[in-house]
Amino acid sequence: MKKVVKGILLMSILTMIYIGAVVYADSNSASRYSADGWVLAADEYEGQPSSWYTPEELGMTVYREGNGWVQVVVPYNVNCTELREQRPIFKYKDRFYQISESDITPAVYEETTRWQILAVVVGACIATGWIYVGYLGLRKRRRGE
Repeated sequence: MKKVVKGILLMSILTMIYIGAVVYADSNSASRYSADGWVLAADEYEGQPSSWYTPEELGMTVYREGNGWVQVVVPYNVNCTELREQRPIFKYKDRFYQISESDITPAVYEETTRWQILAVVVGACIATGWIYVGYLGLRKRRRGE
């Protein structure tokens, strides 16, 4: 029975450490990464436009770059529907891009999701530990120890 008591004590300590780490990481990530906005896609514009904007003039920041496209974050207070309908052209790093008519999603930053995946894996390991401690307790109980 001493093994079961030690197992319960160990699992309780690990669970408390895990909960503390997840709460700390979650509260810390909200202050470092602003997810207050929508992500819009913009494709590279072919040709020379007659008029264009800067991303700052449209109230957006470039979030991710690819080959012939960028994703921009637009704050929630900017009308995304209007941007998608007007499809303005903006200049970024000496190239022109035009807002796509589709692809609008809430902003989720990769830095935030990495620790969340780790939290799920560690949480699964802790749950497995609790199941094993329960199994040991039942096995000891059936043997009458």
